[in-house]
Amino acid sequence: MKTVPFWLAITVAPALAVGAFQQRPAAPSGPVAFVVSQRISNETSEGKAGIARMQALQRERTAEARTKQEALQATRRQIDATADSTDMAGVIIESP
Repeated sequence: MKTVPFWLAITVAPALAVGAFQQRPAAPSGPVAFVVSQRISNETSEGKAGIARMQALQRERTAEARTKQEALQATRRQIDATADSTDMAGVIIESP
Protein backbone atom coordinates (compact mmCIF):
# COMPACT_ATOMS: atom_id res chain seq x y z
CA MET A 1 0.00 0.00 0.00
CA LYS A 2 2.93 2.33 0.50
CA THR A 3 3.92 1.97 -3.14
CA VAL A 4 0.97 4.01 -4.42
CA PRO A 5 1.90 7.23 -2.57
CA PHE A 6 5.54 6.62 -3.50
CA TRP A 7 4.72 6.35 -7.24
CA LEU A 8 2.39 9.29 -6.97
CA ALA A 9 5.15 11.36 -5.38
CA ILE A 10 7.60 10.32 -8.11
CA THR A 11 5.27 11.36 -10.93
CA VAL A 12 3.68 14.51 -9.47
CA ALA A 13 6.64 16.09 -7.65
CA PRO A 14 8.78 16.67 -10.77
CA ALA A 15 5.84 18.27 -12.56
CA LEU A 16 5.32 20.68 -9.68
CA ALA A 17 9.04 21.40 -9.41
CA VAL A 18 9.30 22.34 -13.10
CA GLY A 19 6.74 25.09 -12.61
CA ALA A 20 8.55 26.42 -9.56
CA PHE A 21 11.92 26.72 -11.33
CA GLN A 22 10.79 28.35 -14.56
CA GLN A 23 12.28 31.73 -15.24
CA ARG A 24 9.96 34.65 -15.57
CA PRO A 25 10.67 37.32 -18.16
CA ALA A 26 12.35 40.37 -16.74
CA ALA A 27 10.44 43.62 -16.79
CA PRO A 28 11.83 46.11 -19.31
CA SER A 29 14.23 48.40 -17.51
CA GLY A 30 14.63 51.03 -20.23
CA PRO A 31 12.63 52.63 -22.99
CA VAL A 32 11.10 50.45 -25.66
CA ALA A 33 11.51 51.46 -29.31
CA PHE A 34 9.37 50.52 -32.27
CA VAL A 35 10.74 50.60 -35.82
CA VAL A 36 8.26 51.25 -38.64
CA SER A 37 10.05 50.57 -41.91
CA GLN A 38 7.25 52.07 -44.01
CA ARG A 39 7.56 55.36 -42.16
CA ILE A 40 11.36 55.34 -42.51
CA SER A 41 11.16 54.81 -46.27
CA ASN A 42 8.52 57.53 -46.64
CA GLU A 43 10.22 60.18 -44.50
CA THR A 44 13.99 59.83 -45.04
CA SER A 45 15.87 61.10 -48.08
CA GLU A 46 17.41 57.64 -48.69
CA GLY A 47 13.99 56.06 -48.45
CA LYS A 48 12.46 58.56 -50.85
CA ALA A 49 15.33 57.99 -53.31
CA GLY A 50 14.82 54.24 -53.06
CA ILE A 51 11.10 54.59 -53.69
CA ALA A 52 11.82 56.78 -56.74
CA ARG A 53 14.27 54.18 -58.12
CA MET A 54 11.74 51.39 -57.62
CA GLN A 55 8.97 53.38 -59.32
CA ALA A 56 11.26 54.19 -62.28
CA LEU A 57 12.21 50.53 -62.59
CA GLN A 58 8.56 49.55 -62.44
CA ARG A 59 7.66 52.03 -65.21
CA GLU A 60 10.55 50.72 -67.32
CA ARG A 61 9.55 47.09 -66.87
CA THR A 62 5.90 47.90 -67.59
CA ALA A 63 6.90 49.63 -70.84
CA GLU A 64 9.04 46.64 -71.84
CA ALA A 65 6.20 44.23 -71.10
CA ARG A 66 3.78 46.38 -73.10
CA THR A 67 6.18 46.42 -76.08
CA LYS A 68 6.61 42.65 -75.96
CA GLN A 69 2.85 42.14 -75.64
CA GLU A 70 2.21 44.32 -78.69
CA ALA A 71 4.85 42.40 -80.68
CA LEU A 72 3.25 39.12 -79.65
CA GLN A 73 -0.20 40.33 -80.73
CA ALA A 74 1.21 41.48 -84.09
CA THR A 75 2.80 38.06 -84.61
CA ARG A 76 -0.45 36.32 -83.76
CA ARG A 77 -2.32 38.52 -86.25
CA GLN A 78 0.22 37.60 -88.94
CA ILE A 79 -0.16 33.91 -88.15
CA ASP A 80 -3.93 34.18 -88.24
CA ALA A 81 -3.80 36.11 -91.53
CA THR A 82 -1.48 33.50 -93.04
CA ALA A 83 -3.68 30.67 -91.81
CA ASP A 84 -6.78 32.38 -93.22
CA SER A 85 -5.16 32.94 -96.61
CA THR A 86 -4.01 29.30 -96.86
CA ASP A 87 -7.50 28.12 -95.88
CA MET A 88 -9.04 30.30 -98.58
CA ALA A 89 -6.60 29.08 -101.20
CA GLY A 90 -7.27 25.45 -100.34
CA VAL A 91 -3.63 24.71 -99.62
CA ILE A 92 -2.95 21.99 -97.14
CA ILE A 93 0.14 22.45 -94.99
CA GLU A 94 1.62 19.21 -93.75
CA SER A 95 4.04 19.07 -90.88
CA PRO A 96 7.17 16.95 -91.39
